[in-house]
Amino acid sequence: MSGTTAIFVALGGLRPYAHQNIEMAADWCRSGQVIVLGDRAGLRGLASGVEKIRIEALIPKERREHLQRRLRARGTNTRWRNGYWLSILMRFEALQRFGEISPETGPLFHIENDVATFLSDSVVDKILKTSQHGVRVPFLDEEQACAGILWARDGQSLSETCAYVVESVASGAEKSDMFALGTLGRRGVIGQLPARFKDPEITVGGGPQSFGSSEAIPHLVFDSVVIGQYLFGSDPRNSQGISVPGYRYVKGGFDPGHLTNWRIEDCGDGRARVVADDSGGSVAFAALHIHAKRTIPAVVQDSLEWSRILDWANQRTRPQLNVHITKMVFWKIFVWLSPAKQWLGEKVRRNRQPKGQTRTSV
Repeated sequence: MSGTTAIFVALGGLRPYAHQNIEMAADWCRSGQVIVLGDRAGLRGLASGVEKIRIEALIPKERREHLQRRLRARGTNTRWRNGYWLSILMRFEALQRFGEISPETGPLFHIENDVATFLSDSVVDKILKTSQHGVRVPFLDEEQACAGILWARDGQSLSETCAYVVESVASGAEKSDMFALGTLGRRGVIGQLPARFKDPEITVGGGPQSFGSSEAIPHLVFDSVVIGQYLFGSDPRNSQGISVPGYRYVKGGFDPGHLTNWRIEDCGDGRARVVADDSGGSVAFAALHIHAKRTIPAVVQDSLEWSRILDWANQRTRPQLNVHITKMVFWKIFVWLSPAKQWLGEKVRRNRQPKGQTRTSV
């Protein structure tokens, strides 16, 4: 996998799951490089060997302010979720600028901070050799593509794609980056990383020695977001701090609830992956979009943690409820307890009064 570059964008301090996913990329990208484009907080605490590029060196302050004004002009609440939509534009702008100054760098994988990757030399080589497009992403459905993981043949291809995303979203021509990428896909400008059985196929050589006891050659899938939400739940910020596995997004024609025999297998390229069976054969996941924003156990055979996770997917147990105390949940609990707090405070004040003295108001 000589020359392969994995790129992350870090705006603000990174949480543990992001550090884990950067380290996972560094594991399979040993013959290439891992680069993080970030601000001061985002570049803090990164593992050794990761190249750091300050985002301020790529995007001038005036450009950031210009993008923010354009978002406001299209009616976007730029304060929502601490500037979520501006961070989306800044992410693609940073990638665009990186591609401009490194047009011949490639191949590249841009990986979102909540995406766990399980790649290898043979998988990356197959993507490069079979790709008729300069950029490929997993599609969520017929209208949207998710850049949780985005492959580009070189920096120029990356830059051109990201430039369209930034301009179309900033102008209001597209609802979001996912719809913008979906538009490019329908126009034939970019291609698909397989996210469903009907997508262009990438396989990992199997056999009884290299793929358990099965003769099947597993079909590789790059999870757009469907499988990660099914196994671990959605972002707790979207569900009042409660994340429950089992969410099934079926609009794209790939229902994770129909998969059976979930397990961990060592695939033919020497990489352990989460694997499941479908009527079309075995499917192995080369990337998992962990929408719940959490770390995951190491993907290895005989993992007790993964056994518990996959037992409910195999309908042996109930899914585990995960409660995240976000600011929103904290204030809801506070408001809910406020009447009890007032009653308790009044009782304490009365108990502190000297015997025989009553409270008076002025």
